[in-house]
Amino acid sequence: EVVKIGIGIQLGFVGKDETGADIGYFGLEGYYDVVLSGKPGFKAREKDASGIPILLGTTREISAIKGVDLQTNIDKFIQLTLDKKLAEGIERYGASAGVAVVMNPKNGAILGMSSIPSYDPSQYWKFGDELFNNPVISSSFEPGSVFKVIIMASAIDAGVVTPDTTCDICGSAVKVDKYTIETWNQQYYPNSTMTDVIVHSDNVGMVFTSRRIGADILFDYLEDFGIGKPTGIDLQGEANPTLRAKGKWSNVDLATAGFGQGVAVTPIQLITAVSTIANAGVKVTPQVVDRLTGDGWEEDIKPIVGERVISQKSAEAITTMMVEAAKNGESKWTYARGFRVAGKTGTAQIP
Repeated sequence: EVVKIGIGIQLGFVGKDETGADIGYFGLEGYYDVVLSGKPGFKAREKDASGIPILLGTTREISAIKGVDLQTNIDKFIQLTLDKKLAEGIERYGASAGVAVVMNPKNGAILGMSSIPSYDPSQYWKFGDELFNNPVISSSFEPGSVFKVIIMASAIDAGVVTPDTTCDICGSAVKVDKYTIETWNQQYYPNSTMTDVIVHSDNVGMVFTSRRIGADILFDYLEDFGIGKPTGIDLQGEANPTLRAKGKWSNVDLATAGFGQGVAVTPIQLITAVSTIANAGVKVTPQVVDRLTGDGWEEDIKPIVGERVISQKSAEAITTMMVEAAKNGESKWTYARGFRVAGKTGTAQIP
């Protein structure tokens, strides 16, 4: 059952429209409904008043066009592993829900995507409507500390900080207007470098960083990373939480954005933004389908490569900082098998 439920959020299902005809809803079925359905053929002939065809009358005939097949980028082993590990994690921590995505940052290929709870698309009528939306593309959340790598990458690329820049306000909590911003564990590290700020996931250090870059320049970088815009993934139902308008950011907005609060993203927007760093600064569009196939033909769906968001040098700098975060921060467990990992943990308060 886990196999069906895991892949269900990507597949969608075939239901009925208002006339009773088959139609695809959600996921791939909804997005590719036209090409999957094909087109029916018809034959029209002139008839006399009694309904008998006129042998020499006009005849029009159009052959039916078969629907195509979709070959996805989904890797079966990765998908099954995601489903299994996500189910184990939700049970271990008593979570109400969870999502997991694996994306190739070089070409945008979605290799696995899982969400629990979900539904079985072959028996969709047994499940509640609220399960049909794919939370990876349809649900927004405040990303919290994982967002810090996007802010830091932007600041490094803008030239306002380097990995060795020293934070001169990191020795204590910082007051912003009427609010006091603390670190997540109330531990403070005076004269932290920007690398230290990422390793310690230091909220005060990120206030320092966001102030350095400023609201207007940061807004432009976030837009370039794809925050506040649909990714264009080939699944029906993508949501798009908007960014606060440029020029409308207060000091508090700027400060809290530094550590991923007061900003909403979908999981697919977040993984696309972080994949931009992994792809040396160039953004790509996430894609589930690899190719279309029909009788004796196939069409390859080429990767959609976007603009450069940050320089390769900036991408390498933030990647090195993320390696230190994974190795020495809260995610030391990722090194258990000896892989070199660039990452960032995060939690957020739910408003």
